[in-house]
Amino acid sequence: MNVFLKITSIAALVIGGTNIAHAAINSDVEISGNIVTHTCDVSVPQPSYDLGNFAPVAFGTSGKENAVGAKHFILSVKNCAGNLEKSGDMLSVQVYETGTTNGADPSNFYGADNGTNAGITLSMSGGVPTGDTSVSPASPTYEIYKAVKDTDPITGKVWPIVVTAAMKAVAVPTPGAVKANLRFTMAE
Repeated sequence: MNVFLKITSIAALVIGGTNIAHAAINSDVEISGNIVTHTCDVSVPQPSYDLGNFAPVAFGTSGKENAVGAKHFILSVKNCAGNLEKSGDMLSVQVYETGTTNGADPSNFYGADNGTNAGITLSMSGGVPTGDTSVSPASPTYEIYKAVKDTDPITGKVWPIVVTAAMKAVAVPTPGAVKANLRFTMAE
């Protein structure tokens, strides 16, 4: 009986200690979702783009004349459902910054500037506007389709939008990394 009590006591200590060890672990999770007027799949071909390495002189004498490192990629909008209700209604995408806000020019640049005086600029083409149109934190919406009639169906349509990302500065930039974390979604 003495052996039985020892085994039972050891088992109780092991099980009790396990519960105490697990009680100290916490987990955080971010869960998000969007409620939008029109649901469409929005995708890009790859999750990251490197704009390259440039010396401060590449930005121009004052540092703000030239955009450098331009990269183009396709933003695909497809698998939409439903209709645009009235003629002239717009279907739009919106760009949200999910990382650090730019300190050099938070209205026009995306991304953490890390003291460089620079940021990421975006322009888009292929939707309703003709030519390239800038998209910025101050103006984050881009119109991809304009309804031509009442109850204009958008089901089954595909819109390839060319996005151009580049670096630009507000003054002669200082060396450092510029990085933007962006989310493309349907506009509300």
